[in-house]
Amino acid sequence: MGLFANAGITTPQKSQLLEILERGEANPLVVKSPQDFDRLLNFVFVEVPYLPTKVKQHMANKGVANSALNEQIFDHLINRYIPLEPELAKIQAPTLILWGEQDRALHVSSVEVMRPLLREPTAVIMKDCGHLPMIERPAETARHYQAFLDSVD
Repeated sequence: MGLFANAGITTPQKSQLLEILERGEANPLVVKSPQDFDRLLNFVFVEVPYLPTKVKQHMANKGVANSALNEQIFDHLINRYIPLEPELAKIQAPTLILWGEQDRALHVSSVEVMRPLLREPTAVIMKDCGHLPMIERPAETARHYQAFLDSVD
């Protein structure tokens, strides 16, 4: 099984996202204007991948259109929080935990909470990578996952 920067873990260190939300500031992951989309990209990536202008505009517009739903989703994630820790010990499969070292949305210290709770954990922390390693560095992420799969055959 692969867990890539997953939510649901109470971390020793708060993420920048949690600190922002606790201060009552706007959620950088919710797009309420086209300009917010750039803020979101800069928040989740260390190196923002290239997006053609038309694709970026479309994604920004979709973000604006879905802002109320996304606000509701984040509200449920925070106010109806269900911890993942009790479930981790139930996982019998070898598990890859993959995280970006510069993840500002979910702090990388989650890895140290998860590792002792899993039966067969393998952890990979990608340097100079943010919250979405599978988008920011897809080839490297795939190599890590393939190496993990090859190791458990």
